[in-house]
Amino acid sequence: SYILNDEITTIVIKKQNDLWNIASEIKNPGCTALNYRTLANVEGKGKQLLLGYVDKDGNKEMSAYTLSDYDTKKLFSHRYNKFNFLKLPDKSGEHSNNHMVFWNRNQRGSYDVEVKRWDGNSLENPKSHKDILIKGVIPLYAKELKRNPEKPYNWYHFAAALENAGMNKEALYIIKKARLLKLSNELLQDFDVLEQNIRQTT
Repeated sequence: SYILNDEITTIVIKKQNDLWNIASEIKNPGCTALNYRTLANVEGKGKQLLLGYVDKDGNKEMSAYTLSDYDTKKLFSHRYNKFNFLKLPDKSGEHSNNHMVFWNRNQRGSYDVEVKRWDGNSLENPKSHKDILIKGVIPLYAKELKRNPEKPYNWYHFAAALENAGMNKEALYIIKKARLLKLSNELLQDFDVLEQNIRQTT
């Protein structure tokens, strides 16, 4: 990928007969940075290209593209502040990345945690959204916290995930524990807002 004249171009190459050829180019005008790029299974089969763009106002947008022969097709675009894959078993019992976790800052100053999946036509909210939060998202961030407890943002992500799942008592406990760490002013403010929002709803 490269930036030229306020446009990010991603070149997709393909090997054929021992030679690498340009299969297609993906152009995104009005973007100033690319902050995410990976190949992952979001369709339930094969791998798709995911690109996270940042526009001139600092907004982030995730776009997914199919890669077939010498053509690319955009599946979806979705705004986000933070993004994770959530590996859950599909109907065959295999794990795929077709569940995605999007974090977006809300009007209250904290974050909404959305679980989305590609249904073949559009991004949808799984019917068992709260169950996925409890059985999938919370364990994901609990694992991150256990792996790196010295990183304050891992405590915040875990607390926010608990709050989104309606587990306010548990979220307040994590916030209390996190305040024992050395926190930046920005993160301290995030914890203050999250705690305030929780106490207003309990």
